[in-house]
Formats: sequence, structure tokens, C-alpha cells
Amino acid sequence: MLQTTFQEHLDREIGKTYVVEDNYDQLEYLLSHMESDTDYQTRVKGIEWKTSREFMSLLDTYAEQLKRKGLMFRSFSVRDKVLISSDRLITLFYRDYAEEPSIEIRLKKIKEWVLGELTRLEERVQKNRFRKLVENPRYMGTDAEMKEESRRGAKKIFAPLRKQAQKLGFINIMGMYRRLFASSLIPSQYKDVGEFTQRMLKGNLIPFEDATPFLYFKKKFEGMNAINRMKQVFIDEAQDYSPFQLEYIKKLFPRAKFTILGDLNQGIFHANMQSYEGIEHLFGESNIGIVRMIKSYRSTSEIVEFTRGILKHPEPVEPIGRHGSAPRIISVESDELATRIVESATELLSSGAESLAVICKNADETKQAYEALKDRIHEPIHLITKDTLSFQTGVVVIPAYLAKGLEFDGVILYNASREVYHREQERKLLYTACTRALHHLYIFHTGEPSPFIPVPASQKS
Repeated sequence: MLQTTFQEHLDREIGKTYVVEDNYDQLEYLLSHMESDTDYQTRVKGIEWKTSREFMSLLDTYAEQLKRKGLMFRSFSVRDKVLISSDRLITLFYRDYAEEPSIEIRLKKIKEWVLGELTRLEERVQKNRFRKLVENPRYMGTDAEMKEESRRGAKKIFAPLRKQAQKLGFINIMGMYRRLFASSLIPSQYKDVGEFTQRMLKGNLIPFEDATPFLYFKKKFEGMNAINRMKQVFIDEAQDYSPFQLEYIKKLFPRAKFTILGDLNQGIFHANMQSYEGIEHLFGESNIGIVRMIKSYRSTSEIVEFTRGILKHPEPVEPIGRHGSAPRIISVESDELATRIVESATELLSSGAESLAVICKNADETKQAYEALKDRIHEPIHLITKDTLSFQTGVVVIPAYLAKGLEFDGVILYNASREVYHREQERKLLYTACTRALHHLYIFHTGEPSPFIPVPASQKS
């Protein structure tokens, strides 16, 4: 079975020219910035908009507009000398090939014209170089050697230009994508998002929320290259995909049937799939069947019942009936946090836990926890980051979003205080962290606990 991640697809398609932010770095931004930060509020607003089908429709409208005017071309130049001007390419697109209905076909014809023109110019340069060699009294080669030298020299000049033409490098896709956000197509309520996006796209980094829209826009010029031979596509962790991404994948595999697997309870990424309605809209209500697999084979009944209380509207989860100790909620002073966690970790390891995770909110907290614990736990302890390639036995210190999909005999939540987990979008992150526990769940907090933490019956007064 062919396998890839969506991030790998983005990197493969646009990562050679730009650095593409991944969803973990986007989530780090959202988890680490203050809500009062104007840029934070604008970016959240932009994420919600750019991940929607409405934004895809806007890109479709923009592409149609570019058929009539506004396409940005780059000239073909060697040093400061323009060989084929952008004005000439504009004339080809809007006059000579205007009868072609699609941007893709017009650009294909321009590419063929440019390659022919480059061949003609290369031959001219080759002849000029040969003539200069013949006229140079210091060059003692034969005619055949001079012709070969002239050919190599001309080829060296024109090879990058041919590559530019083959890859449609004569159109400025990023320039047009950026210009969209300053155009009249942007609804008035998103003018601030437009200004913010133009600032963000000035460098070489494409924010994660712009990566799929930019790729979709890029395909308007290059062609979608739909994979028609693929008959069945499986999407795992579907709750992590936005409506825009799912629509894009459907266009990429137009003849395939889809099996979409996910857990809406663990939808930790912002503005991604929140309900089954999006799937029904994408495929048509009559074309889909929804199977709810509600049996939980991971956690004890006590942990399942506890974590269900974290969510507002949880998807149904039914434990298999395996019982254990109730989750423990432990209030500590800040200066005692590391000491108490070491004590709990030692207790769990001594009682037979073979895998233990100290789960933190984000990368910064994970590093702080690792530094505080690494010399105090008498077992191998490992810091897990998004770049970690393999897991080892012992104790791991890991951010919550990287723990998704994993399970441990015991889980220690590093600090589930109100200060750390209070934004609504952090509710499912907290749920995901807690549900990594198979048998034991210890939740530490300094100050007030997170308002999302339900009080176990055993601890109610």
C-alpha cells in the first residue's frame, strides 16, 4: 500500500522553493501566544477562513479573473540582458492564445513557444561564440573542437532558462497569491487578514494555513495532475484535516472511493473537521455510510468515564469493562511540582508500569519539564520532539499533540492548571493527553485546576 502524509505531499509539491510550516508549528504558535495579541487574533481568524470551502471558491473566482487580466510573468534574462520579456509573454497569453479556455492550456502553449525561442537564441549564441573563437589567434583548436566548445558554452547559459520554462518559472505564482490579499475580492471583514498575510508571505516561509490554498492555486497553472488510477484512498486521523484539505484530496483522486478514519474527540488542530456534516457535504449524504466504533480498548473504565467529562459534547465511548484505580488530581505548589512528579513516577515504575509519559502542553513546557526531571528520575528519560524518529523504553517527556495515537501504562500530566489550559480550543488537547493512559492517570496542577477537569466522584465533598 502506498503511504504518505499530507505534510510530505506539501513539501514535495512546494517545499523545493519555499519552507512550509507544519501543523505542529502552527499549533505551537496558537498554544504559546496570548489571546490579547492582535496578530494572534488575526491569524486565528485567517486560519478559520483559509481552511474553509468558501476560501477555495474565492481562489476559483480569482483564477477566472486572471484569465482576463492580471497574470504576473517573469522575463527570461541572462545577467542584465532580457532575452524574452514579460510583456511578450503577456501578449502571448492575452492575445495570441486567448481563444484557449483554460489557463493551463495557454501556459502549455507559451512554454512550447518559449522553448522554441530559447533553442533559436541558443543556436545564435553558439554561432557567435564559434566565430569569436575562430577570430581569436590565441585559440589553437580544430574546427570540431571550437564547435564543441561553443556548444558547451551556449548550453551552460541556456540550461537554467530551459529548466525555468519547463517548470513554468516564468509565472510569478507567489506574487499573484500575495496580490490576492490586497485585491477587491477580499471581503471587508477579512481586510486585516489580507494585510497580515501579505506580511507573513514576504519571506521564504509559507504558514501552514496558506500551504494547501497556495498549492491549490499553483495547480490552477500547472494542472491538477489528478491520480485517476487510484481506486481506494484511506485517510487516517481525519479529524486533523480541514474542509479545504479534504476537498483538495478529493480533487486529487477523482475516481477513488474513500475510507475516512478519525476521532472527533481528538480534533486538536484549529478549524479542522468538527462534525460529520463536512463529510456529507463533500461526498453527498446519499453516498456515504458512517460507522461509529465506540468500544475503547485502551483505558480502564475509570479513565474513560473521567475523560468523557472533559468534553462538552463527546462522541460516545464505551469501555470494555477493564477496571483500575481512579485518576488522581493533585494540587501542588510550584516549587514542589518537579519533586512530587518524581515521587509519582517512581511509584508507578516500582508498581510495574513499563511505559510512562510525562505529558506537557507545548514544546517549551516539555523542555522545562525535561530539564527539571532528567537528573532526578533513576530510569532512562527521553525528551520527545517533532523531530524524534523513534521511541525508547523508560520515561518520556512529550508535548500533548505528539502523544496523540500513543499509549502508556501511566500518564502524568505535568501541569493542568487554569493558567495552562483555559482556552476552549485547549479542551480537546487536554482530553487527548489524558486518554493516553492505559492504567494510571495522575493530573498535577499548580494554583487553580483547569476548568475543563471534572472532579471525580471520589474527590467530591
